[in-house]
This record gives sequence, structure tokens and C-alpha cells, in this order.
Amino acid sequence: MKKLSLLVAALALTSLFGQAEEIKLIDVVVTQKDGSVQLQSVKENEFETFKSNQESHGATVELNPSLMMMPPAQEKSLNKALYASIKSTSVGDASDPELSKQTYLNARSETDLTASNVKAAWELGDQVKVPKIAVLDNGFLEKDRFQDIVVNKSVSFLPAKYGQTGWDESEEELECANGHGLGVASIIGAKRGDGFGIAGIVDAELNFAQVLSCSQGSGTLYNSSQAIRWAAGGEIEGFETLSGPVDVINLSFGAEVSSCPQYMQSAIDFANKQGVLIVAGAGNDSKSVTQFTPANCQGVV
Repeated sequence: MKKLSLLVAALALTSLFGQAEEIKLIDVVVTQKDGSVQLQSVKENEFETFKSNQESHGATVELNPSLMMMPPAQEKSLNKALYASIKSTSVGDASDPELSKQTYLNARSETDLTASNVKAAWELGDQVKVPKIAVLDNGFLEKDRFQDIVVNKSVSFLPAKYGQTGWDESEEELECANGHGLGVASIIGAKRGDGFGIAGIVDAELNFAQVLSCSQGSGTLYNSSQAIRWAAGGEIEGFETLSGPVDVINLSFGAEVSSCPQYMQSAIDFANKQGVLIVAGAGNDSKSVTQFTPANCQGVV
């Protein structure tokens, strides 16, 4: 009887401790007065105390949320099928076999409000400069998968691959990758008139920066701000510095943050001073652009 009572007591204690509420952590960026930055994780119920303590010493504490892709979750299967089948192919002509399917290049009309009239722009004259464009994204798939996507640099800003290649190389990465980044890059700069796949909008030098991934863990807003600095020609420890800033940075991701964090605005300001045009998505769910960073930052189109 005594053993049974002890067993019941043990089970009761196990049940009691098993019901303890899980501690939730919040990732934050702490910027000290001297400009040094620390990435920390803070217990959610201690965040306000932590923030007040840091601010009393002159530091700034801002959230470092995980990134999300701009396409809504329900379209993931569609995107995977679409981008995995894109054969990247810069004026498009009949030798680009998929050109007829690129209706977004046509003139805009009442029946096609998504068209961009790019074909008419091609007819205005010859391209006189090869712009440098950085695509900050995910799903770049394997290197040399498509013969006419020529990439200058490909790097990763994910914590698990920091400073390494931005291509999806492992079996785990390739299994879940939807090819979004490669699809975006193909639309921008796939080679034209080469008899292969689609026609890109412009002949460009492409640079890839992997800022989030389905298998390596979502990237963070702070790391993406570092990727912006890198693409703008800034020196980032652990990365080979570009020979100069790119002309355009494309951001097809965001974090649902109602105001632009200081560290992100600082990176964008740096890029703008370097003469870089930054283009950011704001989602496909008809939500206000003010709710998404980096789209709600100053100096972003």
C-alpha cells in the first residue's frame, strides 16, 4: 500500500511538471551606443524588463523576426510546380520556346492588368549597359541547373550556412525548395534569343543572396539587412566583398512588422547612398504595405 501511494505521488508530480507552460523566446537586435550589435534571445515574459534595462544604458532594442515569402501559403504547391519547371533562358524572339507563355511581357489591357509592356520597351532601342542585380530570396536550386542563368556570386546569410554558397545543394534543401529565387532571377535576367526556355526582361549580371530556406530554418530580418549591405558593396565579415555595389536589389520577402527597424533602415540608407535602387514586395494578400518590413522602410520602391 505504501509503494502504491509513492507511485501515485510520483505520477502526480510528473503530471504537475509536465503541464508547465513552455517558455517562448523572442529574438532581438541590441545596438549599443558605440554602434556594436548583439543578437540575443529573450524570454517573452521578460522582454519589456530587458528592453527597459538596455535602453537605460543607451542601447536600442528591436525585434528580429523570422522572414516569410511574399506568396501566400496556399500557393506553395503552385509555385513549386511553376518554378521547378522554368527553364531559364535577353530582346526575346521566336527562338525562346516559352516566350508565348510570358503574357506579363505584353501591353497592359482591360483583360490583362498584370501585363508590363516590356516587349514594347525592347523595341525602343538596344541595351547599352548591363545592370548588376542582386536577388535576395530562397530556392535557387542547384548551380548550373539551367544553362542560361549566369550568376556572378551566390552566398547564404542563413545562420546554418552563413558565408557559404546560396545554392540549394543538400538533398534536404532540394526536396523542399520551391525554386522561387531562381524563378525571380529567370524573369529578370534569363538570357534571351538562345533557343532555350523563357526570355528575361534584361541582360543583367546576377548575384544571389539566400536569406531564408524551407529546410535550413527561416532567415531573420537582421541577417537580410546584412545581405543588403553586402549587395551594396559593403564589407561583411565572413563574405567576399563585391567589386562594387549592384544597381538594383530585389526583395521578395518580408516580416510583418509595423515599423521599419533602425538596423534595416540603416542598411537601406547605406545602399541608397551607394546609388542602389531597392525594390521590395508587400505580399499578395491585399494587406497594407505599412505592415511589412522592408517594404515600409524609407528609400524602397
